[in-house]
Amino acid sequence: MSNLYERARGFIFRFLPLPWYYGREFSQIRSFLESSRHWSREQMQSYKLSKLRELVRFAGKHVPYYRELFKSEDIDYRDLKSLEEFDQIPPLTKDILFDRQDDLKADDFERHRPISTKTSGTTGRVTHLYRSHYQEAFRNAVVWRIYNNWGVGFRDRIAQITNPTAYSLDSPLFEIDRLENRLVVNSYHIIHEQITEIMHELIRFKPKMIWTHPSILGMLAEHAQIENFAPLEIPVVATYAAKAFENVKRIINKSFPTTFKEYYGNRENTISAWGDSDATFYEVSEYCHLEVDARAEAESGEIVSTSLHNYAMPMIRYCPGDIGRNLGFENEDSPYPKIELIGGRGKNLLMGTEGIISPAYFYIYLEKINFNGLLKYQMVQEELDRVVIKIVPKINYIPETDEPILLEAAKKTISENIHFRIEYVSDIPFTKSGKFRQVISPFVEPHLNRD
Repeated sequence: MSNLYERARGFIFRFLPLPWYYGREFSQIRSFLESSRHWSREQMQSYKLSKLRELVRFAGKHVPYYRELFKSEDIDYRDLKSLEEFDQIPPLTKDILFDRQDDLKADDFERHRPISTKTSGTTGRVTHLYRSHYQEAFRNAVVWRIYNNWGVGFRDRIAQITNPTAYSLDSPLFEIDRLENRLVVNSYHIIHEQITEIMHELIRFKPKMIWTHPSILGMLAEHAQIENFAPLEIPVVATYAAKAFENVKRIINKSFPTTFKEYYGNRENTISAWGDSDATFYEVSEYCHLEVDARAEAESGEIVSTSLHNYAMPMIRYCPGDIGRNLGFENEDSPYPKIELIGGRGKNLLMGTEGIISPAYFYIYLEKINFNGLLKYQMVQEELDRVVIKIVPKINYIPETDEPILLEAAKKTISENIHFRIEYVSDIPFTKSGKFRQVISPFVEPHLNRD
């Protein structure tokens, strides 16, 4: 009966304004977000602190894990005075999240109309999570505000490439969501044999925006170029969830030439930030609080994130496994702090004897000196002091002169204490989940997941 009701409701709302379908909470939050974007920095920071204070007070009273934590750490959860005090709460790691799921649920869990979700398993384990109905309405309103900023309106055609919760060989390549006017493409079918049909459907659908994970879109673009499809001009090309590396963006731009947009979030729904193609993101301060836990006065460190609105399963100071740099505020009037995403889920970093190293500036340096001899590259760390740089060279690449340039660039931008070796390969494939591994290091993730 419930499924039949939802289908009937979805059909009726095809002919009514889409915000009506999302409900009253969505409309109220959307109205709030339109006014809050004009706040001063002081207003925004005051709002954020008040929401964090409410969340911590609630968790201390109603969430078993936090009752235990605050007691053992002697934290007075009833009187949070500043963001600096909030930053002293011990972070929530992925291991804790996996092992203490039931203890992280509020004792009035059902009252918050919890919605079930789960992580993608990028770091090895799928974790089941819950978010409150109100938080989901808030997240949806935030995403639509960002869409609107990009020039995409309600029921404009959107092509979304995403992985379903369950995959089978019989699953459709794509489906049309007629309620939201959205083409939903099954990312598991982004393989050579299916590309022609998927590209023809994109051409037929004529989306105003394409919205997906950067590596998945890079894989689609690469296959489309192999099949000699002409570039498809879509007004907005936007990716989410992970850093889009320059070589992947170059591949995407050949098939989908337009202005590139980025959204930074996670399946745990503790992060929301938007940016414009340069891995620099503005925190949505009405939704979340982002920190960079930089140790030993380092410029970069682990990103720590907190959603302000999930009371069903509060995740306070959660470590998603990303590395970033805190950039402060753009100017004295800006209410939203900026953060640079350096490495996603710990997979795009190296570990040296001096600690975590970001290889991001390797490619930036090559661009600065106008070096364009690579189609793709990937760094594979064999030892703390030994890294293989696998490269797919372009036709204009000359090993005798270009290899020394690459080795010098690696030494200059990554570390003088690492021995780099070049290995030539015909291709660097995407993973089965459609992601591009810029760096493979067995040494980084154990370090990130330390207690």
